[in-house]
Amino acid sequence: MKQLKERVQIGITDNGKPIYKWATGYHRQEVLLNAARILSEYGRIEPYEPHKEGPLFNDYMRDWYESIRAKQAPDRIDEEKGRLKNYIFPFFEGMRLEEIKPRDIDRYFLQDEIQALSTSTVDKHGQFLNMMFRFAIRNEDVDKNPVADYQQLLPKRVKNRDALEQADVADIISHLSELRDEDNLLLSLLLFTGMRRGEALGLQVKHIDTLQRTVSIRQSLRYLSGKTLLKPPKTMSSIRTIPILNGFPYELISDRKPDDFVLGGASPWTERRFVCSWQRIEKTINLHGATPHIFRHTYTTFAIASGEDLKTVQGLMGHATASITMDVYAHIQQNKMLKASERLKDMYSHPL
Repeated sequence: MKQLKERVQIGITDNGKPIYKWATGYHRQEVLLNAARILSEYGRIEPYEPHKEGPLFNDYMRDWYESIRAKQAPDRIDEEKGRLKNYIFPFFEGMRLEEIKPRDIDRYFLQDEIQALSTSTVDKHGQFLNMMFRFAIRNEDVDKNPVADYQQLLPKRVKNRDALEQADVADIISHLSELRDEDNLLLSLLLFTGMRRGEALGLQVKHIDTLQRTVSIRQSLRYLSGKTLLKPPKTMSSIRTIPILNGFPYELISDRKPDDFVLGGASPWTERRFVCSWQRIEKTINLHGATPHIFRHTYTTFAIASGEDLKTVQGLMGHATASITMDVYAHIQQNKMLKASERLKDMYSHPL
């Protein structure tokens, strides 16, 4: 086979004349590679260094936790391992440590399931991630800390966790028929079952028992780096069967196949489709400031106010601990106390 060659300029003489070297090879790619090597040897270009793939975020986090953090905070192991298993590992799965950017951290903190937590709990997530990335910087495994500004994304809790008033719920129900069928289904799932957003998006027709008027929660839909992931619920307590309240539009799924998704048919909704649906709903009817999680909080509040015991409500909502349900109960009790104070303020003015 005839050898190919290419003239490569490696410099110039004192008189301004170019200096050349010959790059040779038996095919074009070999010639170009040899030309690059020659230019690199004579300082005409930076030497090429193949990209080395860094560790996966989850692997790095797991090594950091087991070798360092778990030894520093043995009293917090159960809490922190739960945080890793239920929130951090599922979100960052498949992402490499060096690829994590501030926008990825933003997306983590803006998830519904994170925003639904208390501000202090979310702050612990930020501190936890911040510690790991500061360690990675000291170890020279990353150059920047993408978690530096997480405080800006802490949930504001003054009004966002308030349940809707009964009149507001009645008003929303009265306008459901004005929505597109798919938007009606989305809002009805949230309103009449108290499901989490991901549980509603991952629900298939076969999980609805139209005779018993119940729905079985067996999976949840998550969005990760533009991908749609269907996964089992995060905890065993989230796997449950719950009643569907009167008013659910069963007729809108009567022609669906058992394996069809209630929202999406043969395949589940993309994140973009969910966002567009929610925006249409907000433009069409008055949600009275409600978000998907507020409908869940409203369902919980009404269930407790109706006389259901806390353990039953905990099971219906799939709360991991009774303390989450107790937060709602305390809110209801506070409202009752305020109303009682209004009724009793003139108590001593009335004769016995």
